[in-house]
Amino acid sequence: MIDKIKLSIFEKLHNGYLNKLEETSGVDADDEDTFIYNTLVKDAGTNEINSPRECLHYSKANLDDEELLFGDISGLKKLEIHISDGFSGSKTRKSKKSTKSDKSCDGSENKSIIGTCMTIGFDDYQHPTIPDIYSLKDLFKSVQYLISEKDYKLGDFKILTLRRHLHLLLKVPIRKQPIQFNVIYWQGLVLFAYDWEPEVEYEKENPSNGIELLLQYSGMNFENILCDDEDNTKSRYYSVVNNTVNDIPLLYSAEIDCSIDSEPGLSNYVELKTHSKLLDEKIKTINKLNKKLLEAYCQNKLIGCQNLVLGFRTLDFKLASIKTYKTSDVANIINNDPIFLRHGCTFNTKELFRWYDLVIQWLVSQEKNVEIDKPSVFRLSFEREVEMMDSYLNLTKIENKLESQRIFNQTVPEWFQSFVTSQKA
Repeated sequence: MIDKIKLSIFEKLHNGYLNKLEETSGVDADDEDTFIYNTLVKDAGTNEINSPRECLHYSKANLDDEELLFGDISGLKKLEIHISDGFSGSKTRKSKKSTKSDKSCDGSENKSIIGTCMTIGFDDYQHPTIPDIYSLKDLFKSVQYLISEKDYKLGDFKILTLRRHLHLLLKVPIRKQPIQFNVIYWQGLVLFAYDWEPEVEYEKENPSNGIELLLQYSGMNFENILCDDEDNTKSRYYSVVNNTVNDIPLLYSAEIDCSIDSEPGLSNYVELKTHSKLLDEKIKTINKLNKKLLEAYCQNKLIGCQNLVLGFRTLDFKLASIKTYKTSDVANIINNDPIFLRHGCTFNTKELFRWYDLVIQWLVSQEKNVEIDKPSVFRLSFEREVEMMDSYLNLTKIENKLESQRIFNQTVPEWFQSFVTSQKA
């Protein structure tokens, strides 16, 4: 088994190389090729990501609310523009029963959402804390509900995480920036979570400036601009999704921006994103947009969402235009213009998710080296090297028992520790 996953592995994830491995049945292959063969080629029928399935949905009054309203759709916002069957350009808002008017930054009314100021309400907005954003506590409540009320068993799950954690993992080859995750092996489960503590320390030393905060807020406020949510602006809606990768069952929750209709269902959900207005057609400009589209594609792919709405903003944070995409449209765009890694090496959507398959398989394979009954905490980190293709994912065990226990207790609340133990009894 390989001890790290280098970016250079992308050179082996295209169809031509996989076909060669299939022809030789992986005989006389090195460790990396053997791993690729066993994961992606040997059982080709099972190595594709299956269609995600929604196990559960719930609403919350706000991010800080402890109560999850299972089966409730009060937090699901309805998109107020038309979604076509394929890629399309700028949109206007559909007629609404509400009398709420769209406003520009100076407070004057607009007849169309195009030109709307995306920073209205910024002064009153309280950004959620980083620990709350990345917490697994609501997922654990969902697991308890599924087992107690929906006849699931703890053995039905292997990896427990959030979509946002998996999304950060998928962005590693796109952004190629150092990042780390905590991986906890415990009671037959693998808990996967972004390690947010370095981000908190960085923000203490480098406070976000006004522009960064406006960029964050304008992206979130785009949801309010496009949705009829006057009566429920703080409520949130989540989907809990079950998926398998190489026969490994994953369970993760995802916050849903809005839906085409006020009904639950993965195909009905819509992902909303914002991007700076395209000022030219230069390669650098298009590459930046394509990376944004690929990141959005990853989010949608993880939950089987078929719809993306992208809002383009001006330098003074006004909504310049809107484009809608089907997830398949985004895949076609990226596959026709793959993401650059280095000269002679690019990757498309399929190759990115093959890499994701490998990482998931690699993480779960480490479980055989730990004691199942006791929590074992590892750190998955992406390390940059001078030669980009030598950059790699590395998994190391946290040997310090106090630090390991601290991370475990911080990630897994005591009540869930007791619940899992009771299920194993």
